[in-house]
Amino acid sequence: MAITETNLARLHTAIVAAGVVISGVSIAGEVTPPSLQAAAQPTIDAFDGSAASDATFGAQQAKTAATAGIDNGQLIGGSMEERLIRALALVVLDEVNLLRAAVIPALTARTTAQVVNAIKAKIAATAE
Repeated sequence: MAITETNLARLHTAIVAAGVVISGVSIAGEVTPPSLQAAAQPTIDAFDGSAASDATFGAQQAKTAATAGIDNGQLIGGSMEERLIRALALVVLDEVNLLRAAVIPALTARTTAQVVNAIKAKIAATAE
């Protein structure tokens, strides 16, 4: 498949992930510095520039960004929407804990950390 503006960043990431530390790549498949062209060429030749591959890459980046937002505390001091989502999750946690205590008193309450881990697992499990 052809290299396009849409998947150029993905190609750059693939080349670097292959261990060739380039500073840039062009739509023509030429890398900077040129001395690393031979090392980068197998990755360029094997690159899948299809729309499906672009979509998968975009979904994976969204998952990574969502998980990073949880890990770095972004939802605590983030935008109004991010704080609202966090507040909703904590309200649901409180309600679940009330129900758990009423139905089976021996069950321990779920913690915020457990909810965070469950959210991360759901993010990771979503389809590409």
